[in-house]
Amino acid sequence: MIRELRLLWQDSWGRWLALWLPLMLLGCLWWIFSGALVRELPIGLVDLDHSALSRQLARDLDASPSLHLSADYASVEEGSRALRGGEIYALVVMPLHLERDARLGTAPRITAWSNSQFVLIAKVVNAALAQVVGTLNGQVGLLAALAQGRALPGAMGQALPLTSQVTALYNLNSSYAQFMLGALFPAVWQILLTLYGLNALSREDRLQLPWCQGGVWRPLLRKFALHTLIGWGWGVAWSLALFHLLGYPQQGNPLWLALGLALASGGCVAIGMVYYAALRDAARAISLAGSLTAPGLAFMGITFPTMAMEPFARFWRALLPLSHYADLQVAVANHGMGLATIWPQLVMMSAFWLLLLLVKRRYDQEAAC
Repeated sequence: MIRELRLLWQDSWGRWLALWLPLMLLGCLWWIFSGALVRELPIGLVDLDHSALSRQLARDLDASPSLHLSADYASVEEGSRALRGGEIYALVVMPLHLERDARLGTAPRITAWSNSQFVLIAKVVNAALAQVVGTLNGQVGLLAALAQGRALPGAMGQALPLTSQVTALYNLNSSYAQFMLGALFPAVWQILLTLYGLNALSREDRLQLPWCQGGVWRPLLRKFALHTLIGWGWGVAWSLALFHLLGYPQQGNPLWLALGLALASGGCVAIGMVYYAALRDAARAISLAGSLTAPGLAFMGITFPTMAMEPFARFWRALLPLSHYADLQVAVANHGMGLATIWPQLVMMSAFWLLLLLVKRRYDQEAAC
């Protein structure tokens, strides 16, 4: 192990991978999402009615914490150009005779355009618009019922016959940082660990060191153990940052998370080792390993539900230790589950360690030749 540590410290690329690159990446991700909540998204308005009701709706839109009414446009064409040019994220159009039709009860239509390619922004904008318009509908209905002579309780029941309350169970503040960092940190961590395993073997060939002349198994295990421990340390560090420093909720036993991190760490290092052992070319091995691990965020089942994936996507997902760890993290941190629930994920992550047998066999065949 002392030899492995010395070689790692003398290798500038390996030292960068093990020390500075993880710290830089994790700090950069935290800085990017430090805002946590999406606020003050600029939108545009085309008011063709210029009535008291349309002005009230414009004030309500600007008062929404998620929206900021940044510009008024004289025509739909002018607003559309601004939307396509990226100056605003949504364009709201209030039709002619909005107030008159609302008083007559003919249900005038307020039109809003947004770019749904920005998934998060479109979701926030649509939710805020629906909330503002729904609130205004309730106010108009309440005033109409009061004008008909109804008492306040009856008027409220007529204006809002059904109300809803939606409560997020595991993300009470709808924090985008909590949602994304819990997935992005493991995704970046998986790529780094794969590079750890790959670099541990390519370093020996690059320096032309006879590391396996006395047998492959013991020196291979030393390399595997060292880099797995380094990766596990970084995994524990970002878990502590998420659940303690940033205060994200953790319902279950943190020891199960630590065990899952250890098993996933070894699985990722083993994947990197098997890629290099099979190709013996660092550039090609990095390229192929990256093609496997880089889409990990999309396949881990956080940003897109696993049950909605096609069979090939679910197959790709099963090839990634990160995916099984993500299931374990959600089960433990959010649901407070124990061993009776998470043991399948522990078994799947442990299975990746068997890839070391393929690495040993590959080097044994070379030695025999």
